[in-house]
Amino acid sequence: MPPLTKAKGFSRPPRKKTTDRGYGHAHQKAAAWILRKFPVCQRCGADWSKHCHHKNRDTNDRRPENLEALCEKCHQLEHRG
Repeated sequence: MPPLTKAKGFSRPPRKKTTDRGYGHAHQKAAAWILRKFPVCQRCGADWSKHCHHKNRDTNDRRPENLEALCEKCHQLEHRG
């Protein structure tokens, strides 16, 4: 059987809300704060950001210096390299 490949134009199914994925109210507050403070991506400067990235990959570490507002492209590059 040939390996599965990603078809052109393929889009992933919509993600569940953060509370449904195991993140609580504290995570939502931290994400809302960082995205308000930095409305543009902190890496590429895209005019919108909607992802709250934890630099040390610990989702329980919500210190401001550990959070980064990223666009979807930069966030995917960070996790998938």
